[in-house]
Amino acid sequence: MTQKKDPYRFNGLLPVSKPEGMFSKDVSRILQKKFGKLKLGHVGTLDPMASGVLPIVLGKATRLQDYLLDSEKVYDVEISFGFQTDSLDITGEVVKRTNPESFPDAAKAVEPVLASFLGQIYQTPPLFSAVKYKGKPLYAYARENASAEVPLEALKRSVKIFAVDLLEKRIKSDKLFGLNIRVVCSKGTYIRVLVNDICEKLQTVGTMKGLRRIKTAGVSLSQCVDIRDIEIDAELLQSNLIGMADMPVNMCKLTVDQAAEKKLFHGRTVNFTIEQYNGTVVKSRTITPDSVSSSQSKQVLILNEGQDAIGIGECEKLDDLKRADGELVLRKKRGL
Repeated sequence: MTQKKDPYRFNGLLPVSKPEGMFSKDVSRILQKKFGKLKLGHVGTLDPMASGVLPIVLGKATRLQDYLLDSEKVYDVEISFGFQTDSLDITGEVVKRTNPESFPDAAKAVEPVLASFLGQIYQTPPLFSAVKYKGKPLYAYARENASAEVPLEALKRSVKIFAVDLLEKRIKSDKLFGLNIRVVCSKGTYIRVLVNDICEKLQTVGTMKGLRRIKTAGVSLSQCVDIRDIEIDAELLQSNLIGMADMPVNMCKLTVDQAAEKKLFHGRTVNFTIEQYNGTVVKSRTITPDSVSSSQSKQVLILNEGQDAIGIGECEKLDDLKRADGELVLRKKRGL
């Protein structure tokens, strides 16, 4: 009888590069087909027309997925002027066109327009999106020609744009017929909505022709392996896997010794003084005593002496009125 493979035999983050024309779920299917049943999830999604970084969490690392979602994202974006689609990207049906003679002049200052979107902005989600209204994704309303039922303005969301840099102007006959830009933004940002708004400020119509994600969840495109290469060579998964202790999670990391690990395993807390902080009881990589508040706990990833991630915990500074030595306390909230 064939023995079932352990779905938790790989634990960590696999930085994958998704090619254009593939659904994000297709990446998961390829891995399942190649390696058998695996516990996995992808951090964020990419539309089929988009390419680039798609981090895959495997095994126990799926429990850390939420701690990767809040990081900033970086996209390279290709904008083409002259037409607008219902989906605001190249995959949609054209709903508006404009004459090339009305394109912006090549000498037009584009940078101030791009800079006007920096900071916190509000975006209305496009009808062709997975945002849900009354439990139903918006794209389903669009396919049913029922867009009038959706109060899009009520679904506005706040996002943050950290940078919009001009990479290239595409010029023909002294007219701008397209731009290449790089966008650094918060999670939840709709790049095609941003493109549409940029086109409006440039007093033209346009659409998103290309999208490549070059960084997300602390992973850069240069770290990624093409999913098609893994499909050919299975060893590339293990050789490119980022271990749980080294995952760029949005929390501090603490190393505990065996005695402290045993206490935490049995649900007990570990107390230690600031003097012990860099000693044998608890060693820190990214946290300092001053960064721990007496009024708010600090979430941490707990590592053992072998540098294996063993749990998610909270580190708290006890009230000086209660403890004269100003001890810190560590408790495990969830095992891994």
